Parts: sequence; C-alpha cells; structure tokens
Amino acid sequence: MSVMGDGGGFAGQFASGGRRLLVGCTDGTCRVWDFAADTTTVLTSTKWLVRDLATARVGDATVLASIQGDGELRVRKHEDRGEAAPGWATVVSRNVGGSSVARPFGPVTTNWLRGSTGVSQTTSRRAIVPSS
Repeated sequence: MSVMGDGGGFAGQFASGGRRLLVGCTDGTCRVWDFAADTTTVLTSTKWLVRDLATARVGDATVLASIQGDGELRVRKHEDRGEAAPGWATVVSRNVGGSSVARPFGPVTTNWLRGSTGVSQTTSRRAIVPSS
C-alpha cells in the first residue's frame, strides 16, 4: 500500500499555517501529515472515496470537513495546543446522501428561452439519483 492508500487521492489542503497536509483518499480515509511532528494520522470512515474536503481555522483548532461518494459527511476537529493536544475528534458524522448514491451529472438539458431581447439558450445538468 502506498502512502496515499490503494488508489491515491482526490483532494488536498494545507492547514495549521502549513504545518499539516490533509488529503482525501480513494479508500475512504483522510490522511494527515504533520510536518512539525513528523507523523502521519489516518482518519477512517466508510469505504467510499473521499470526493472533497475543506479545512478552516477556528480559534486554536483546525477543522476538517470531508464528503464521500456515498454521501457520508464528516466534520473533525483537532485542538492545536502543543504536544499534549488530543487527536482528531469527530464533531459531525452523517450520511447526507440517504440510501441512494448521486452519480455524476446526467444528460445535458438545453432550453431555448424567448424573451423581449430575442432567443437565448441555457444549458443545465442534473444529478441522477436512483430511486429506492
């Protein structure tokens, strides 16, 4: 297994003023490299790939939000208070996708609009969500 898991990663963010690199991986984990402490932490979740992640600084804490392919949303927090700081705590763990999995965008829909200034074209995409 590579340092990125079995299949690499999709999203990455630097956090804590560049002290940490957080990467969402295809095996459902988020990996955190702490350059100051020379450690790597693996944050586990469901087996679905991590599609995206975001980080924020809130007071003395680093907050990580990740969303996975099955709709699993995780918000985790790490208090940045020196060496005695506890690890990553899960603040929110919820599947916002329900029992269905949203696939990438479906067919393109083109609409022609007739207005006072003439004819214009709009293009939209919609997510395909299978019914249960």
